[in-house]
Amino acid sequence: MIEVEGLPESFPELTDVDRGRWVVLTEASAYCVDLEERRIRRRPGLGVGALSDAVVVVLEFDTDGEWLHLVRLEVCHLGQRLRALVRTPGGAEGPIRSTWVAGIYDAAEFFARMPVSGWSSASSPDIDDSSSV
Repeated sequence: MIEVEGLPESFPELTDVDRGRWVVLTEASAYCVDLEERRIRRRPGLGVGALSDAVVVVLEFDTDGEWLHLVRLEVCHLGQRLRALVRTPGGAEGPIRSTWVAGIYDAAEFFARMPVSGWSSASSPDIDDSSSV
């Protein structure tokens, strides 16, 4: 597991019945998971690999940066791949699967302590954006 100084303590798991807004860092990407609004957004290249000296391969997908409707959060546990069922803005349902989950953080605490410039609660559309899905 890649360690990054300055991040808050990670939660071990996030389930479909939990509430709140979360940042899930994987090795290659960051996922903003809004369990209040039942939506998820992927930001490729902003995972823990970008915050360390690790070399990580990052794939890009057509829906990156878009809010997707979160039908079901199947697995979100440290050391495992995030798995979820989502619905695109066009109405298609399908699964997503991430690289290994390295951290699960309360969004407000994460953005308050994030050591990388450009990631703050004031400037982050990831959680503060109220765009519908």
